[in-house]
Amino acid sequence: MYIWAINDSWHAGVPDHYYSGPSGDLWAEYKYLPKDVTKFDLTRPPKSPKLSRLQQSWLNLRHDEGRKVCVIVGMPSGGVILHSPEWMAPVTIDRVLTRREIADYIIGVCRG
Repeated sequence: MYIWAINDSWHAGVPDHYYSGPSGDLWAEYKYLPKDVTKFDLTRPPKSPKLSRLQQSWLNLRHDEGRKVCVIVGMPSGGVILHSPEWMAPVTIDRVLTRREIADYIIGVCRG
């Protein structure tokens, strides 16, 4: 599996990581909440983390092209995986995934 941690200061909006394997690829933007919550909004939070307008546009356009894209929101207890258009609206968390479950999701997309 190929993993690219992206730090592109010339082209804003590109997700944090690109993963590629024999079964497909995945673009993933990572955000972190310093405490466990049951609700959050990445488009209009009072402070970080948030998706910038450029990130929202990049993710939505790639999703519309049929690419596999997601936003992974981490918290101390684990995290959630958001797919379009989930990241564009307030989110209520039904279940927090473990770090292993998040890794398994990424591996599953790329390795099948």
